[in-house]
Amino acid sequence: MIKFNQNNNIVNDNIIYLLYFFIVTSVTIILYGGLDDFIEFYKINADNRAYNSIFLKINSYFKNETIDISNNIAIPGLGFLIFIFSKIFVSEFVYAYFILMFISYIFTLNILRILFNSSISFLSLIFGWEFIMTSTTGGTEPVISLFLFLSIFFYKKNKNNFSYFFILLGTLVKPFVISVYGAYFFHKLLEKKYYEIFKFIIFTILTVIIFFLFNYILYHDAYNIISMYHNEAWLQKDLNYNIPIIIFFDTMLNSTYKIDHTLKVIFYFSLCIIPIFIGIFKKQYLNKEINLYLFILICYFLIVFLYPSIWSYYEFVRFISPVVPILIYLLYSEFELIKKLTKNFYLMFFLLILSSIFYSFANFGIKNIFKILIT
Repeated sequence: MIKFNQNNNIVNDNIIYLLYFFIVTSVTIILYGGLDDFIEFYKINADNRAYNSIFLKINSYFKNETIDISNNIAIPGLGFLIFIFSKIFVSEFVYAYFILMFISYIFTLNILRILFNSSISFLSLIFGWEFIMTSTTGGTEPVISLFLFLSIFFYKKNKNNFSYFFILLGTLVKPFVISVYGAYFFHKLLEKKYYEIFKFIIFTILTVIIFFLFNYILYHDAYNIISMYHNEAWLQKDLNYNIPIIIFFDTMLNSTYKIDHTLKVIFYFSLCIIPIFIGIFKKQYLNKEINLYLFILICYFLIVFLYPSIWSYYEFVRFISPVVPILIYLLYSEFELIKKLTKNFYLMFFLLILSSIFYSFANFGIKNIFKILIT
């Protein structure tokens, strides 16, 4: 019998992870009308098209072809990883991409189980909105989550070079990850390990150099991605409008976007703020057991929240998703009620099934579900 408890049981836990992934993927495929339509959706998804462009560009170098993707806005890292997976597993972009997402999903949850406990990994499924959706339909979140928690794992094992290397890889997939270097900086500062501070400063410089090198390889212009974000990602000609914090709340208050999206942002924003405030007022930054996680949450939250773009609001939940397991752990450590609830088999079973079905519907689009029901 499957159990939901705090004790790590690798077989039991992985059965739950696999079943969860199977439910979300299967229901999503059914909602899209079959595997062929789901694969087509995978191809035409806006972000996935951008990664496919990078994939084709890299492939063109091996075929002596010329492909211009200078209008692409995607960060290069994920496209390179998909290409590598296509050489290891299967050449088709969609299948290599899906395998990368699945492996990132499984390994991330297993690392969470090792770092924390089984309950945290289950709660990360239940509240991992964008992590689950991108694991099944494609995106950067599963990969950067994997790199983030691999980095933390090696950091806690004092294998710092490996730790910094995985932050480097994560940053090449999503630049927000570079904020974790900041968390390590404060952590090492408290420990007075100044040599380590010097080391990850070197890694930070190396990360920036490799990032621009990747851009030059893809676009023949090291600054192409920055100019594209300047013109496209901010979506504002008047850059005075892009003021950190102000743009976040201004977009929220003046947006005509869906009310359910606003409620989602408020919910996850609150989940971030509560453990940060508790950590500051209770001086948990001095607690050696959890201060590293608190520093990572603060630094990652700030780089997303202060991102001078309307996307800091529109994509807040997706951007913040890699640190959702950390905020869950901090809340779990603080509130005994959460620990008691995770011991309730029926409650956990209900929440896992409900969330898996909900995320399947979210993959397809909640409005589309209502249209089907009405017609």
